[in-house]
Amino acid sequence: MGWGPSETRGTTEVVVLAHVCLPHYQGGREFTVSAQVAVPKADESLLPAAGKKMQRLLEKSMNKLL
Repeated sequence: MGWGPSETRGTTEVVVLAHVCLPHYQGGREFTVSAQVAVPKADESLLPAAGKKMQRLLEKSMNKLL
């Protein structure tokens, strides 16, 4: 997981890369998640907004995957 302002892109970003292994869920599930979100302006004070955006993206993704 990484987060912070990107001055080259002029955004505040959060990135996630995770490998998930659920051996006992529905007979076993395994997948890799790679996600990136950004909000306008490169400012650390915007990290909570980017984090909430990532949370919504991951919740939506997990609902589809599982």
